[in-house]
Amino acid sequence: MSAEDDRPRDHDGCGDDHVITAGCPLDCLAPQLSAMAFGPLRHELPWLLKRPVTVGDVVQMYLRRQLKHVRHLGPRRIGEIELVLTLAGLIAPPYDPPGTAHASRLS
Repeated sequence: MSAEDDRPRDHDGCGDDHVITAGCPLDCLAPQLSAMAFGPLRHELPWLLKRPVTVGDVVQMYLRRQLKHVRHLGPRRIGEIELVLTLAGLIAPPYDPPGTAHASRLS
């Protein structure tokens, strides 16, 4: 992402019909996520990144598997974040070919 993409864009509001982009401020995810998923992002990420947080930052942390290091985010909430980012078209849907999910747990 370029430096321009890292800066939050000004918005009049982030309602349910708002198109979420990587340049949106983190608050644009609030209507889409539960408080249990959004709260840790809102409280921890500005402290970790030392700057205003964008949706693109969340995408990058998800892709780098760094969300598990955010306090109070477990697998269930990370899955919720994954779903919202997927539905927004910001990440590709996870792909588990038939039989691979269980096979990897057995080995």
